[in-house]
Amino acid sequence: MRVGIRACDLGLSGGRFGACALDTGVDRPERPPLSVHQRGARAIAGLGFLALAALPKRSPLASAPAAALFGWFGASHLLAAATAFNGCPELGAVPSLVLRREVATECGPWEWLDTRLRLA
Repeated sequence: MRVGIRACDLGLSGGRFGACALDTGVDRPERPPLSVHQRGARAIAGLGFLALAALPKRSPLASAPAAALFGWFGASHLLAAATAFNGCPELGAVPSLVLRREVATECGPWEWLDTRLRLA
Protein backbone atom coordinates (compact mmCIF):
# COMPACT_ATOMS: atom_id res chain seq x y z
CA MET A 1 0.00 0.00 0.00
CA ARG A 2 1.36 3.39 -1.00
CA VAL A 3 1.25 6.13 1.57
CA GLY A 4 1.15 9.79 0.68
CA ILE A 5 -0.95 12.88 0.30
CA ARG A 6 -3.80 12.55 -2.14
CA ALA A 7 -4.63 15.39 -4.49
CA CYS A 8 -8.05 15.85 -2.90
CA ASP A 9 -6.37 16.25 0.52
CA LEU A 10 -4.59 19.31 -0.90
CA GLY A 11 -7.80 20.72 -2.32
CA LEU A 12 -6.68 20.09 -5.91
CA SER A 13 -9.54 17.84 -6.96
CA GLY A 14 -12.39 19.85 -5.50
CA GLY A 15 -14.70 22.16 -7.35
CA ARG A 16 -16.70 21.72 -10.49
CA PHE A 17 -13.90 20.69 -12.83
CA GLY A 18 -11.34 19.37 -10.35
CA ALA A 19 -7.67 19.43 -11.27
CA CYS A 20 -5.04 17.23 -12.81
CA ALA A 21 -2.74 15.75 -10.19
CA LEU A 22 -0.48 12.80 -9.56
CA ASP A 23 -2.35 10.21 -7.52
CA THR A 24 -0.04 9.62 -4.57
CA GLY A 25 -2.75 8.29 -2.29
CA VAL A 26 -3.58 4.72 -1.46
CA ASP A 27 -3.77 2.18 -4.24
CA ARG A 28 -6.89 2.43 -6.31
CA PRO A 29 -8.39 -0.11 -8.67
CA GLU A 30 -7.07 -0.12 -12.21
CA ARG A 31 -9.08 2.09 -14.51
CA PRO A 32 -10.16 0.68 -17.85
CA PRO A 33 -8.51 2.05 -20.99
CA LEU A 34 -10.25 4.89 -22.79
CA SER A 35 -13.19 4.08 -25.02
CA VAL A 36 -13.12 4.93 -28.72
CA HIS A 37 -15.18 8.07 -28.07
CA GLN A 38 -12.92 9.19 -25.22
CA ARG A 39 -9.85 8.63 -27.40
CA GLY A 40 -11.45 10.73 -30.14
CA ALA A 41 -12.12 13.55 -27.69
CA ARG A 42 -8.48 13.50 -26.51
CA ALA A 43 -7.29 13.54 -30.14
CA ILE A 44 -9.52 16.52 -31.00
CA ALA A 45 -8.26 18.37 -27.91
CA GLY A 46 -4.66 17.54 -28.87
CA LEU A 47 -5.12 18.88 -32.39
CA GLY A 48 -6.75 22.01 -30.97
CA PHE A 49 -3.83 22.62 -28.60
CA LEU A 50 -1.34 22.09 -31.45
CA ALA A 51 -3.29 24.60 -33.56
CA LEU A 52 -3.00 27.12 -30.70
CA ALA A 53 0.74 26.46 -30.53
CA ALA A 54 1.05 27.27 -34.22
CA LEU A 55 -0.73 30.65 -34.05
CA PRO A 56 0.87 33.46 -36.05
CA LYS A 57 3.35 35.68 -34.21
CA ARG A 58 1.00 38.68 -34.18
CA SER A 59 -1.48 36.90 -31.90
CA PRO A 60 -1.30 37.66 -28.15
CA LEU A 61 -1.42 33.91 -27.42
CA ALA A 62 1.66 33.24 -29.56
CA SER A 63 4.45 33.94 -27.08
CA ALA A 64 7.18 31.30 -26.87
CA PRO A 65 6.15 30.02 -23.38
CA ALA A 66 2.49 29.82 -24.43
CA ALA A 67 3.41 28.01 -27.65
CA ALA A 68 5.53 25.53 -25.68
CA LEU A 69 2.69 24.94 -23.21
CA PHE A 70 0.11 24.46 -25.96
CA GLY A 71 2.53 22.18 -27.80
CA TRP A 72 3.04 20.02 -24.70
CA PHE A 73 -0.70 19.80 -24.09
CA GLY A 74 -1.32 18.91 -27.75
CA ALA A 75 1.37 16.24 -27.95
CA SER A 76 0.41 14.66 -24.61
CA HIS A 77 -3.28 14.55 -25.54
CA LEU A 78 -2.49 12.90 -28.89
CA LEU A 79 -0.27 10.39 -27.09
CA ALA A 80 -3.04 9.70 -24.56
CA ALA A 81 -5.45 9.08 -27.46
CA ALA A 82 -2.99 6.78 -29.23
CA THR A 83 -2.17 4.72 -26.11
CA ALA A 84 -5.66 4.86 -24.49
CA PHE A 85 -4.11 6.41 -21.37
CA ASN A 86 -6.87 6.94 -18.78
CA GLY A 87 -5.68 9.77 -16.57
CA CYS A 88 -4.25 13.24 -16.87
CA PRO A 89 -2.57 13.46 -20.29
CA GLU A 90 -0.33 16.40 -19.34
CA LEU A 91 1.12 14.61 -16.32
CA GLY A 92 0.96 10.92 -17.09
CA ALA A 93 0.90 10.03 -20.79
CA VAL A 94 4.55 10.78 -21.61
CA PRO A 95 6.01 9.41 -18.34
CA SER A 96 3.93 6.24 -18.76
CA LEU A 97 5.39 5.73 -22.23
CA VAL A 98 8.96 6.44 -21.10
CA LEU A 99 8.75 4.30 -17.94
CA ARG A 100 6.75 1.54 -19.71
CA ARG A 101 4.27 1.42 -16.85
CA GLU A 102 1.20 3.47 -15.97
CA VAL A 103 1.84 6.58 -13.93
CA ALA A 104 -1.28 7.02 -11.80
CA THR A 105 -2.88 10.43 -12.23
CA GLU A 106 -6.26 12.03 -11.64
CA CYS A 107 -7.85 14.32 -14.21
CA GLY A 108 -10.81 16.27 -12.91
CA PRO A 109 -11.48 18.20 -16.13
CA TRP A 110 -11.55 15.07 -18.34
CA GLU A 111 -13.61 13.12 -15.79
CA TRP A 112 -16.14 15.98 -15.81
CA LEU A 113 -16.15 16.21 -19.62
CA ASP A 114 -16.43 12.43 -20.07
CA THR A 115 -19.45 12.41 -17.78
CA ARG A 116 -20.99 15.55 -19.24
CA LEU A 117 -20.59 14.38 -22.85
CA ARG A 118 -21.52 10.78 -21.94
CA LEU A 119 -18.27 9.42 -23.35
CA ALA A 120 -17.46 7.06 -20.48
